[in-house]
Amino acid sequence: MSKNLKVTVCMITYGHEKFIEEAINGVLMQEIDFDIELLISNDASPDKTDEIVKSIIENHPRGSWIRYIKHDSNIGMMPNSLFILEASKGEFIAVCEGDDYWTDPLKLQKQVAFLEANPEYVMCFHRCQFLTLENGKNKFVDQELEVIDYEYNLYGLLYHWNIPTASIVFKNVFLEENNVFPYDFLKVQSGDIALASYLFQFGKFFLFKEIMSVYRVFGLGVSVTHKDLRMIHYRANLYFRINEYYNFKYEAEIYQALHDVMNRYAPVLCMEKNAVNNYSTRKLIYILYRRLKRKITKR
Repeated sequence: MSKNLKVTVCMITYGHEKFIEEAINGVLMQEIDFDIELLISNDASPDKTDEIVKSIIENHPRGSWIRYIKHDSNIGMMPNSLFILEASKGEFIAVCEGDDYWTDPLKLQKQVAFLEANPEYVMCFHRCQFLTLENGKNKFVDQELEVIDYEYNLYGLLYHWNIPTASIVFKNVFLEENNVFPYDFLKVQSGDIALASYLFQFGKFFLFKEIMSVYRVFGLGVSVTHKDLRMIHYRANLYFRINEYYNFKYEAEIYQALHDVMNRYAPVLCMEKNAVNNYSTRKLIYILYRRLKRKITKR
């Protein structure tokens, strides 16, 4: 491994045999003037992902960029995400999961140059194209600028979250011994929101308005399966843990985000909120989380 490693690209994968080659090629095509590694963490995929990755390492001209780890048994998405973050040695970390891919060969060069020139920023990202299936054919839809261009305070991140995971590049704050990703966040489903909420304390966020990646809506990403009550249940769990991590410093913003998410996806839940509105904000978030858990369990 280079002593001057600038970027670690983190790629977790499980069951991505149909997509992994395109994801890897999007990284290996990058035109850069610094050293990078593509760190792939295979969570014991039962398909041919392992064979595909090994073949690329052996045959691709840039196969030496890849550091590959295959777990002996499945550890789960969030533990695998933490594992790969802790194994990252680059000054910056870029993210691309195994079912998404990059489309701009200058993506890393542009994002790293920005973060180096603007030390007050900790993370930057960009728009994506959504890849869907329509009548059995691929259909690409550009992410609308207005859904991702908002104020990146904690409320904005929690309520408006539309940052494509494969667009994220951030300073590797975990190289500092005292900076440890909260283990309590391993109990949540939306790891990208948890990560951004943690990075929020280290600096500002910046949006590149161009499109530089593709997000597969019909892939295996967790957000694809988050709908209605279950999605709100996951968000309530996440917000509760973020609230505790920051020692309730941003409680008003966090609660407002939960309220607005409920209004958007399941307005009837706001009736339940009103029924328990005599409680403190932090207890109210906990009560709503418990009620949502019971509702989902009964389904």
